[in-house]
Amino acid sequence: MGQKAHSTGLRLGVALGWDSSWSSNPAQKGQDYRHHLHMDLEIRNLITQLFASRNGHVGKIGVSKNPNTGITDISVFGYVPGKVKKKFVRRGSKDLTKPVKKPVVVQEVEDQLNRLVEVLNEKYSPEILTLRCVLVRGLVSQKGRQFKTRRPRRRFKGKRRPKKLFEVLEAIKPERFYMYLTTNGFYLDEPMAKKLAEYKVSRVSVSIDSMDEKIHDDIRGRKESWKRAIAALEHVRNAGMDPYLNITVGHYNANTDHFKQLLDYSKEKKYKTLLNVAVPSGMWQNAEDIICDDKDREYLRNIRKEYKNLIRNIWNPFDRNHEKILGCTTVNRVYVTPIGDVLVCPYVHIKIGNIFEQSLKEIIDHGFSIKYFRNHSDLCLAGEDKSFISNFMTKSGQSIFKPALAKDIFAKEDFVDNASTK
Repeated sequence: MGQKAHSTGLRLGVALGWDSSWSSNPAQKGQDYRHHLHMDLEIRNLITQLFASRNGHVGKIGVSKNPNTGITDISVFGYVPGKVKKKFVRRGSKDLTKPVKKPVVVQEVEDQLNRLVEVLNEKYSPEILTLRCVLVRGLVSQKGRQFKTRRPRRRFKGKRRPKKLFEVLEAIKPERFYMYLTTNGFYLDEPMAKKLAEYKVSRVSVSIDSMDEKIHDDIRGRKESWKRAIAALEHVRNAGMDPYLNITVGHYNANTDHFKQLLDYSKEKKYKTLLNVAVPSGMWQNAEDIICDDKDREYLRNIRKEYKNLIRNIWNPFDRNHEKILGCTTVNRVYVTPIGDVLVCPYVHIKIGNIFEQSLKEIIDHGFSIKYFRNHSDLCLAGEDKSFISNFMTKSGQSIFKPALAKDIFAKEDFVDNASTK
């Protein structure tokens, strides 16, 4: 009675099925087991790569093969880019002749699913594959460009959340620390702005994804998000704090009218604009197609002279000509999670220590013992350095609360002092 049973394992074969359900043909006497296993693994890898390339997420993949018919049924649960009206089933076959009864996704997604079926059938012909993809939600698409989707925020009841916020602000001494907040602005009304000012908050950054109200609301997952964000910036200014407009830029929107409209609005309102490059982390995990390329970076460097209110962490803020590069601030600016873990960057989920277990100096010294953080880099490691991203970020944790240890990510030769790996 004192033992805890695995909740899923206890129900397998009774109330739940297996994610992989296949068996060898009796006539083969188990000799095709290796073939089935390799096929199962390759199917999962291909599907995962497909969803990642479209900024999507896979929640579950089910592979079921009937040894008698040779039919492999693949079920994918998750979301991919495209406007999705409701849950749907997309079926494909070897010859792709079966019609789609309810084509409720954009054509680009349809084509990708078709190509996936073709790849699998070409690899494992003459076996027949049936792909069933159940989409639970979708991303917003504008003229073929994909934008980040966030989960809808839950409304808080009463004053519980704001109370916690002000408890934290009260614990920080404003005479010793510069305090600023980053928010979507949904709950930042005039009374809230005034109270933040009373707690000596110096600046508030409000994230805006588009000057198109509908696009912004779709990305944020809540109606009136755009109106509230726009109003929040004015509430911040009227309360005597510095308003910052947060913009995320990647290969998907750099050098576009969509991006320039945000810059023009911020310049017109005389807001300072905080530029954040899109990082293949979190919901964009492994989505390297969002990374700014050389042309994108050159464009961003050039517009600094036109939009002098534009700020970025790797740019030198004291350069009057708006040309000099400060470089990546990884470890120079660490991120401390609510449970005390110290990450090298909010977007690089690699843990270098915990403030409840070590001194901050020990943690920082350990971080700088890693050559990638010790050496100067003109590029943002998390959002621009493709070598660092492919070699290390793909191995790192999935969130700030599940970071990977530095010693598990980097090899001994990656440390300036090999003793730091202990």
